[in-house]
Amino acid sequence: MLTDEEIGDFVTLLKTLGDTSLDKEKRVEKIMSILERDDGKPAHKTVEALVELSDYEWKSINAATPKVKDVYSKTYDLLVDPKLYKMDTDKQKEEVAKLYNTLSEAEKKELEELKDRTMKKANELGIINLVGLLNR
Repeated sequence: MLTDEEIGDFVTLLKTLGDTSLDKEKRVEKIMSILERDDGKPAHKTVEALVELSDYEWKSINAATPKVKDVYSKTYDLLVDPKLYKMDTDKQKEEVAKLYNTLSEAEKKELEELKDRTMKKANELGIINLVGLLNR
C-alpha cells in the first residue's frame, strides 16, 4: 500500500505532466524535484522525454472525437484524484472501466489507436519501459 506522501507525489507528477500552463523546462524541473525526493536523481533527458510524450498524447487527445476526448479527460481527472489510490486494485479498474464502457466500439478503437501511437512515441523517445511502469 502506498503512503499518502507517495500518492501525493504521484498525483502531483501526473498533474505537472498535464499542466501546459507551465513551459516544458518548468515542468521538467518540478518533476525532477519530485523524483529526486522519492527515488534519487533521475536522468534529465528521461524527464524531458516524459514531458514531450505527455505533450504528444494531449495533442492527440485534443484532436480526438468529442466523446473520446471527454472520456480521456474524465479518466485523467480520476487518475489525479488521490482517493483512487486508496481503493484496492479491482475497484480502481472498475472505476476506469465505467468510463471506458461508455464508448462505442468505434470510439474504443479510436482510443486504442491513440494509445498505440503514444506507446510507439514512447519507444522512439527511449522511455517505453518507464511508461510501462506508469501504466501498471
